[in-house]
Amino acid sequence: MKPILVLDCNFLAYQALHTTGCLSTSGDDPSGVTYGFLNRIVSLAEQFHTPRLVFCWDGGNSIRKKRYAWYKLRDAEETPAEKEARKLACQQFNTLATYTLPSLGFGNVFCFEGYEGDDVIASIVNEWTGDKVIVSSDEDMFQLLSEGSCRMYNPTKRRMITKQTFMEEFGIHPVEWITVKKIAGCHSDKVPGVRGVGEKTALKYIRGELKANSKAHQDITCAAGVATAVRNHWLVELPLPDCPVPQEQKDHFNLGEWKRVCSSLEFHSLTSPEYMEKLRRCFLSTPTVNVCGVRGFSGLRKGVGNV
Repeated sequence: MKPILVLDCNFLAYQALHTTGCLSTSGDDPSGVTYGFLNRIVSLAEQFHTPRLVFCWDGGNSIRKKRYAWYKLRDAEETPAEKEARKLACQQFNTLATYTLPSLGFGNVFCFEGYEGDDVIASIVNEWTGDKVIVSSDEDMFQLLSEGSCRMYNPTKRRMITKQTFMEEFGIHPVEWITVKKIAGCHSDKVPGVRGVGEKTALKYIRGELKANSKAHQDITCAAGVATAVRNHWLVELPLPDCPVPQEQKDHFNLGEWKRVCSSLEFHSLTSPEYMEKLRRCFLSTPTVNVCGVRGFSGLRKGVGNV
């Protein structure tokens, strides 16, 4: 059975924003995110020799942010130009998730109101059978690594992380990464940890390498430190409680629709004879098997979140 690529779509879309985001059609409609995203997913399918792609997007109205307003709080110094770029990127994110990917015949496009793509990824990893490869650079998902069932590929570093390589590097079990994050916090998500305690110190604490009379040990185990860790546990453990569990559906990749969509956006390189042959090899040589399927894309009533 071919591996399932579980894609952190907001991450991939932001990568596209920073690489090809400046592209637009002859009518000045922004199209760079869409171009970069589509090209990347084909490259991943080719790299891993699998047509089984699962697209996980952030939902709007974050449950975490409703409880803690500071969660993923944006930089107040964001310029008007940066805000406009994010707004235009958001429009492409929404179109990709709600229209483009389903129209191309990808059946497994998931987004749930209030939940992040990380939560959806975790639900899939925990509940689906078979070999799963998470495609993301988000280290929060180290907690999901498991022997023979879940690996993680970081396209930025071009590195595959397994349970074994993780344990060799950090000296703890992947599930203990939750404790690291709840003690040290998460800088990228603006989650504050125990004051003065970073990931390296949290790792030493978990491995029993901190002396009980050391300041760091006392900061972690005092009442304030414990309270911080308890609060953060809800924020960093994946998935968030009650996150829906999507079920795999059969794909019906449509080569003609690909050509129509890409031609309308003037993606000439993505409709060349060589590229169309690549698409046939990636998505049409072997039919995708429906192993679980009942429910697919949930809809985006209020748009893709966290952009």
